[in-house]
Amino acid sequence: MIKISSVALMLCTASLVAVASPQNGPTLSIHFEYNPEEYADVRDLQKQLVKALKRSGAGELDEPELHADGNDGYFDIRGRDAEKLYRIVRPILKSSPLMKGAEVTKMNSEGKTKSTIR
Repeated sequence: MIKISSVALMLCTASLVAVASPQNGPTLSIHFEYNPEEYADVRDLQKQLVKALKRSGAGELDEPELHADGNDGYFDIRGRDAEKLYRIVRPILKSSPLMKGAEVTKMNSEGKTKSTIR
């Protein structure tokens, strides 16, 4: 009985650690507006972000969430350090006309902060 309880406790603890890990939730969330005609531009931007994140080893970009009507899109980036991720992706975001007015939400242990790409 003690062995079973120990194993169950270890599994529960491992589950809690996995849930609390910053890799599990987005560290940066980028909300932007786009038109359906800009779909190719969104995919090009996605490739640039993936390349920069891969090169830095700081995080990963989830598959973008693109609403079918073309109004809203989201890039979610997972990593351990929101500020580092933002320093990596900010120049790419600023260089894209598609990202003008995009809202970036940084999530860390102290909460969320929002900024707008100008």
